[in-house]
Formats: sequence, C-alpha cells, structure tokens
Amino acid sequence: MLEIDNDLIKAAKEGNEWAKAEIVFLLKKKVAAYANRYYLVGGERSDLMQEGYLGLCNALTEYNGSKGNFAAFALTCIDNQMKNSVKKNRTLKNKNLNDSLSLDTAGIEEGLVADSPETLYIIEENKTGLLKMIDGTLTMPEKEVVLLFVDGFNYKEIAEKIGKDTKAVDNALARARSKLSAVLKDAVK
Repeated sequence: MLEIDNDLIKAAKEGNEWAKAEIVFLLKKKVAAYANRYYLVGGERSDLMQEGYLGLCNALTEYNGSKGNFAAFALTCIDNQMKNSVKKNRTLKNKNLNDSLSLDTAGIEEGLVADSPETLYIIEENKTGLLKMIDGTLTMPEKEVVLLFVDGFNYKEIAEKIGKDTKAVDNALARARSKLSAVLKDAVK
C-alpha cells in the first residue's frame, strides 16, 4: 500500500500548495487507474479523472489521523466521487441531455471549411430540412418552445413568453426531443 508522509499531509491541510501538488502527483496513477473502471455517458476519461481529483481534495479536507492510512482513505474518497458522478449522470434527470442531438453541428461535415460557400449552403439546406421536419412532426406548442430554445432563450424566458410554467417548457422540450430523435433515427435507416 502506498504510504504518504504525515508531515506532507499536514502541510497540505494547512494550505501548502507544493504539498498538495506532491500528493496529487503521488496519487496521479491511481486516479487514472480508477477512472478506467467506469464509463461516463457523454463524458470522457478526463471528466472522471477530474471527479477523482475532487475526491482527493475532499479526502484532504476530511482526513484526520484517526481514519487510518491517508492513502487508503483518499482512494476510497476518489472511488466514491467517481461512482457518484457516474450514478448522477445516469439519472432520468440527465436522460434528455445524454440522448440529445446537437443542432449546432447540423450540416458540418469533415473536410469542409467552416465559412466556405459550400459549407454555408449545406448548413442552410440542412436547417431548411430540419425546419420542415419540425413542422411535420411537432405540435404547435412544442414547435414554439423548440424554436425559442434554439434561439438561445432559457426555460424561464420561454415560460414567460408563452405564458406557461418552466415545467411545461421542460415537458414540451422532452416530447420534442423524443419525437425528433425518432424521426432522425428513421431517416438514417
């Protein structure tokens, strides 16, 4: 088991940045190894490693010598932080975000220059197709909410504009995402 000097831990707890950096360096490979154990939907390995470093910071804050070996305590905190992040990411609350499709990249294909006439034409053509799909698939309230959302309005602003509460806006967007996702999946087949 990895041993970390008590004087180093004490210095880190007192705010010594060098001591904190040294502890991070000593546990860097362990954090990376723990990140390889999990999969974060829509995330990257580096996101899990950041969660691990947050767990390490929590360990430094919470550790008092009575909790046994610091390294074992820190690794438990790191692992728990990563597990909690993965669990939180998989909740129904994040389902729409994880399943969503980006409208910002519609039409941008590999090999095309972002502002070239060809790219602008393809993007405009895809936007027109997307608007036709929205017209043919969504109800009028769903379409109104989606178009406001795409224009950059937040839930509260949309709710004020349409005279509904934010929950109604959230429900309309969820229904729209589901319908559009199904249509797009059928179109790809």
